[in-house]
Amino acid sequence: MGDYEIVVLDPATADRVLPTPAEITPVREIRYHTRGWMPAELDTLRDRLGADAPWEEIAIAVSRTIETVKDKAWELGLYRPKFRPWTEDEDRVLITDYGSVPTATLALRLERGVPAVYVRAGLLGLTKAAPPPWSEAEDAVLRAVYTTEATIAEIAARLGRPGSGVISRASHLGLRRPEGPKPWHPDEQALALKLAEEGHLYPVIRRKLAAKGFPLRAESSFQAFIAASGYHRGWGRPWIEEECDLLRQAYQTGGNLVALSHRLGRSRHSIRWKAAELNLSGTHPKPNGARQGRLWSEADDEMLRANYGRGRMKTGELAGLLDRPKSAVYNRAFTLGLDHGYCRDWTPDEDLLIRIAHAAGVSMIDLAKVMRRDPTIVSKRAIKIGLSFSQRDHAAPRNLRAHRPVLDCAAILSLAAPTGPAGDPWQSFKVVRVFGHD
Repeated sequence: MGDYEIVVLDPATADRVLPTPAEITPVREIRYHTRGWMPAELDTLRDRLGADAPWEEIAIAVSRTIETVKDKAWELGLYRPKFRPWTEDEDRVLITDYGSVPTATLALRLERGVPAVYVRAGLLGLTKAAPPPWSEAEDAVLRAVYTTEATIAEIAARLGRPGSGVISRASHLGLRRPEGPKPWHPDEQALALKLAEEGHLYPVIRRKLAAKGFPLRAESSFQAFIAASGYHRGWGRPWIEEECDLLRQAYQTGGNLVALSHRLGRSRHSIRWKAAELNLSGTHPKPNGARQGRLWSEADDEMLRANYGRGRMKTGELAGLLDRPKSAVYNRAFTLGLDHGYCRDWTPDEDLLIRIAHAAGVSMIDLAKVMRRDPTIVSKRAIKIGLSFSQRDHAAPRNLRAHRPVLDCAAILSLAAPTGPAGDPWQSFKVVRVFGHD
């Protein structure tokens, strides 16, 4: 019955007229999905997109989101018609609103691109009203106020022109803005620091200073003045003397600052900020290096030396016995120069096996199985001694592994008969090729 789980059989009745083979619509195969696209939905998508219908209309027709409809259209390689003819209603809207409504808004209303609106407006002979030319009086006002501390917005409002037009005209006249902000007045500095001490926000302080007749400072300029004046605003609850004493003690004795931050309920940034304020930065002795955990005692080191390594206690059990994480055990063992012995040392006989197998076309998997090592480790060793199994002249056989003879060390050694000097068998040997090679 095929791959279908449920098959519904519809019996034919006597009064039912069966369709002819020519009238039968071929059944289309679709992939099952809980929200998969049905053939009727795909037909609707093709028809509506071919008619250049809006995405919103297509999404409503197939009861899906606009993003899903766009993704499916891209997946099927469907595109809108390259050129959609302009209707009389669209031309009427364009003639009525072009010049008074922003072009981007008009393009969105007509569901067309901004370049298409510009091109159509040019074909219809529509042009936006150009701004009036600058008069000599306006130029005189611009020369008088552009080099002062007045902002561009204030100059534009005074002249009744946009800010971009003011900047463009000033550039045409060769005018330049004054270099840098106006120097701070002593009264302005005193008022700014007073408002900061009272807890006002920086934007509020800037507005209050401008209301007093001082220039409206930029945010970056105000923050630079605050930092240069030595004022630091500390947020959060204030530090009490007992907390400061605990912080001094931690720096004097090399205590754990992370544990202190948890004990005081403060962030590490707050700890560092307070330490810098108390001139404690750099005074931490750090007897255990950069790590601020529990120090290793002589008894811990002796237990680590006695139980760390291959064939002894497992690293996880040793870490639990020492009440430390495994990473700490590994790091301490490295500091003490202890070797775990996870990978045993390579012997000359193993190097000889690798050379013979490389020349005889033995598979890397077969060789690793014989040597009881991981194939990746064997490959790295072969590269280290100047061999590469992926670039050798005689590749491994491609028949099924079950059809190959079972290899062992003696079988691999028998593939090569030493012909070199005695005592140096791997320096020069004759390879006997097997496994279907010449």
